[in-house]
Amino acid sequence: MHVLQFRGPGELALEQRAAPPAPGPGQVTFRPTLAGVCGTDRAIYLGRYHCEPPRVLGHEAVGVVTEVGEGVNRLRPGDRVVLDPTQSCGRCDRCLRAESSHCANKSALEIGVGRDGAFAQLLTVEEQALYPLPADVPDRRGVLIEPLACVLTGLRAAAVGPADRVVVLGGGPMGVLSALLAARWAARVSLVEPDPYRRELAAAVTGLTPLAGLDESASPPPTVVVDTTGSLLELGLRTVQDGGRVLLLGCDTAATATIRPFDLTGRCVSLIGSCDYHAQVFPAAIELIRGLPCEELVTDVFPLTESKSAFELLALGPGSGYGAGKLAFAP
Repeated sequence: MHVLQFRGPGELALEQRAAPPAPGPGQVTFRPTLAGVCGTDRAIYLGRYHCEPPRVLGHEAVGVVTEVGEGVNRLRPGDRVVLDPTQSCGRCDRCLRAESSHCANKSALEIGVGRDGAFAQLLTVEEQALYPLPADVPDRRGVLIEPLACVLTGLRAAAVGPADRVVVLGGGPMGVLSALLAARWAARVSLVEPDPYRRELAAAVTGLTPLAGLDESASPPPTVVVDTTGSLLELGLRTVQDGGRVLLLGCDTAATATIRPFDLTGRCVSLIGSCDYHAQVFPAAIELIRGLPCEELVTDVFPLTESKSAFELLALGPGSGYGAGKLAFAP
């Protein structure tokens, strides 16, 4: 079978390797039919997020079960499934406190980062890493379940509710999903994205009219600012209403910010960091996405044989004219 292997920053290789052996007790082998390329995959490729090579990337995936091991009774061959890549040990202090996203052993267990992932034609995982994919959820929507789980966790942490005015900074996939979900709960939602292509795509998916820039003098100010870029914390703090919340949902390991403690204490602003999700959130994201027609976010699908071209496009970033939203592979 073919796999796409990360061998170091800027280096990917399409390899042929033997198909996995028959799944063991409690294991399931599935064939990924679509695997999304996450911002984390891009960061790994660019050397901005640690991943020990060699590694088969890919943690946002849907597929079809091909074989099940002994003791597996929840899934059977032919079932459509979605991958939950964030696995935990269930034994450490964090897991026992129902904080599985901070599991002490997460780095070795996370599929597509700590161990081989779904940029492959077959993948064997534990049964608990797969959920049935509802029949009314197409593959292009299903690959967005994992990022939606991250968004759901963040908006819950920020306690977004019907009295809130929410501004979402960034019109990439995480920003669009944040706006879609916040629009279900908040009084008003605005989306800010400087790139014209992304604004057009976000408008088509959300029904909102995204702004090219944020008017910091707008009145009344937002009660919640969601930074999905990971680099606009200072803008969020300047803009949010006194007593409001700034949610950092994006990851940018190169970003820095200067904060005056008084901006938090004197103005009673809450600063909330949220990146991953707890295991209990993933099933909720599956149900939520059934009512969120967001598959237009996946704009380009590549075969694994064109993987290097896809990552080269992705590395250019928004504003480069590459004309893509969310990329995915069809192994």
